[in-house]
Amino acid sequence: MLKLNNINYSAQSDSLTAKKETKQILYDISLEVNEGEIVGIVGESGAGKTTLAKILSGILIPDSGEIIYRGKVDNNFAIESSIQILFQNSIELINPFRKVEDILAEVVKKYSNKTTKDKIEELLNVVELPQTILTKFGSNLSGGERQRVALLRLLATNPRLLIIDEPFSAQDIESQLNMIKLLKGLNKNSGLTIICISHDIQIISKFTDKLIVLKDGKIIEEGPTSGIMTSPKHSYTKFLLKAKNFELSYSDFENLKEELK
Repeated sequence: MLKLNNINYSAQSDSLTAKKETKQILYDISLEVNEGEIVGIVGESGAGKTTLAKILSGILIPDSGEIIYRGKVDNNFAIESSIQILFQNSIELINPFRKVEDILAEVVKKYSNKTTKDKIEELLNVVELPQTILTKFGSNLSGGERQRVALLRLLATNPRLLIIDEPFSAQDIESQLNMIKLLKGLNKNSGLTIICISHDIQIISKFTDKLIVLKDGKIIEEGPTSGIMTSPKHSYTKFLLKAKNFELSYSDFENLKEELK
């Protein structure tokens, strides 16, 4: 479905000084996403995950390299509605002064042949939200409700590829499990291809088919999730696994520093 060949991306620093410095963020990124897969992209903060997500969705244009989407070479598919991205801060998708029903209806009318009422009811069932949420204003939604309504707004466009950035941040265990169940259901029942971005390799390993590990803007390991979780090859992947399980001591980290450079 989607293939990247040797993608590079750089941006100017946010320095307040007169001289702006250009920093390279992604280096020779090559990857493939097959139709119907759930792909996880993991790495620590600053690894380049969100930048890569923006390139995958067409928000950012790479400096060099090739993007092939559904057999077509196109480095600028920002208007491609079949690719949708849900960022960690989903509040921007939800107008606090409008009712949820109006927020959804606006999109449904544009992308669906079904009646607005029927399509909205179908979408609510997909994410297990009650009808009563339709009368709530955006400002009255909880964090979890806001995330699901934002997701509904994207699903109303009938995407083929959904990219989700850090969907598990600041969530309790029950909310995380519910989100995993939701994403697996979307993939299984709708055939939706999903790319999930997260710093948490343990959570993302629970439902992905393939893992891509990013460090300092480079892919340092990729492959089937089961293989990476049981037999990680790169020391940085091993570090992520051990650090998450609180098994990594300070001395272990110091010993790994030179290997991770």
